[in-house]
Amino acid sequence: MIMTEAVEEKNRSSKSNNGAGVTKKNKINQTLKRVRNLSSMTEQMSKAMLDSVGIATGTMMAPVVQLQVGKAFLAMVPGQVLLASLDAVNKVLDAVEVAEKQALSATSAATTRMVSERFGENAGEATEDVLVTAGHCAGTTWNILKIMKAINPASSVSSGVLKSAIKDRKT
Repeated sequence: MIMTEAVEEKNRSSKSNNGAGVTKKNKINQTLKRVRNLSSMTEQMSKAMLDSVGIATGTMMAPVVQLQVGKAFLAMVPGQVLLASLDAVNKVLDAVEVAEKQALSATSAATTRMVSERFGENAGEATEDVLVTAGHCAGTTWNILKIMKAINPASSVSSGVLKSAIKDRKT
């Protein structure tokens, strides 16, 4: 309660002092927009890298699976269990990603509206830019996780599953 009173008092004093306060807020919003654009470009770049890695690993895996060495490797572990585990992990990660995007979008819109109504349009714009930037960072993180999983699919399965599959195969 004390914090909101202090913020309201500060807003009142900045409204009466229109010169420097407005310029400072505009500079902050410009900086936040630059950060937002940078995070957007970073997310787009990670998405492009993910697409490239997906194409590269798909074109490399098909011949490997057809080779004698690839068939021997897949025979070493229970292939159906491994593929089912990887598929389940992929489905869970995709569902978590969709849920995260929906939750962030809804929360961002509501928060931006509340901040705009309470503290003014400049504060609402700053809040929107910050939350959109956080969304871009989350998207970039998901893309990096998917790139790592595409390069090394075994990284998404616990090492205990692989060790027990190899142990069971030997006995």
